[in-house]
Amino acid sequence: LNFTFGAAPMSIADVEKPLLHHEEEKSSRLLVQIAFAIIGLATSVLWNQLMLCVVVLTQLFGKSALAEAATAQNACCAAAMMVLTFGQRLLPAAQMTGKGRLLLCAASLFAMFSFGFVLASMVYHVDGAHEVFLLVVALNGLCTGMSQNLAASISTIYPGASGALLFGESMSPLVAVVISCITELSLQRNQRFAQAAAWTLVQAQAFVLVALLACLYLWLHGDAAAKPAQTVAECILEGGPAREYVLHRVAQLLCNAVVAFCCCCAWVFLLCTSPFIAEGLCGSKALCSSLLPQRMISISNMAATFGRLMGLKVGTQWLPSLVLESLMLLCFVLLLVFACIGGRLVEASFTAALATGLTMFGGLTLWSNFLLMRNDHSAQKSCGHSVILPCHVTTEVMWLAIQVGSIAGTCLAASL
Repeated sequence: LNFTFGAAPMSIADVEKPLLHHEEEKSSRLLVQIAFAIIGLATSVLWNQLMLCVVVLTQLFGKSALAEAATAQNACCAAAMMVLTFGQRLLPAAQMTGKGRLLLCAASLFAMFSFGFVLASMVYHVDGAHEVFLLVVALNGLCTGMSQNLAASISTIYPGASGALLFGESMSPLVAVVISCITELSLQRNQRFAQAAAWTLVQAQAFVLVALLACLYLWLHGDAAAKPAQTVAECILEGGPAREYVLHRVAQLLCNAVVAFCCCCAWVFLLCTSPFIAEGLCGSKALCSSLLPQRMISISNMAATFGRLMGLKVGTQWLPSLVLESLMLLCFVLLLVFACIGGRLVEASFTAALATGLTMFGGLTLWSNFLLMRNDHSAQKSCGHSVILPCHVTTEVMWLAIQVGSIAGTCLAASL
């Protein structure tokens, strides 16, 4: 049986070929998006899991352990991102094709896989020098920044990959909470906190291992030989219209950068001061003040995920209102935290302290991340893009603002 259009006969197989090709292309695109979602999840799951080990960390290194570790993590993460973004003439990696960057991203993930077992060993044996712990966390932060920056640059090659990467990163805090809750049912119930903390870190490594397999899939089946989109520094060095566009976008994004800075500063400061807040809420009750930080960070991680997912569905808002809201959020967080630390909100029981802490952390984190996503919408919309199909210049500027805000929050917490 043949179909004839004009003088050229066509068989049924010839008619079905474009349809089969379309289905194969659609399936391949979905697998690529899943691979980027897994990579996005893996880049920060270890750090989110480590924060939930706050009970053991405070026993090992004192109440400032979380703030000091967060400072090391965020500072090195920001340094790696800035060097990869702006050090174009210093690094050969900046001129790499997608395959070269993918290889470097996989190497960063493998290093994080190794660091996870080192951290698990330290918390399990409840020993190790403070300086060694901070060094391992700093190296993990360096690899986190490299993997996130490289994955973001590679994602510009594939349709929909940037949105999948963002979704994976958004799910990371929730995955860490799920791992902790499952482990808590068996180990923490018997007060084996060190063993439980170590086991959660080992479980988190499973996602890093799957991410390495995702990198292998992209290497074998993806179009990673292409050149990713230009970075901010490349556009500036190129000169001409590209340089003018970057400078124009940076000027446009100053207010959005302020919003991102305030949101992340408030959120990270809240997380890092959780041991101090717990002590203020619980008073002299030692068991309450040791257990409460982990509960508050858990609800905060859940709220962060839900806040980001909620923000994906919201349209753009008036930019001055976002700036005002972010300043209000920062002031509100500072007011509540210092009120708790000063003992002005002391509660009479663990239940009351838990209710107060969970409400405060859940509400403020939800607000912060919801505002952060609305701000991203505003920033991308201002140049005709979206958070699903982002402008790479806008993404880099906003990432820089987020990292600077995170470092400011950790430094403020470490000074307490």
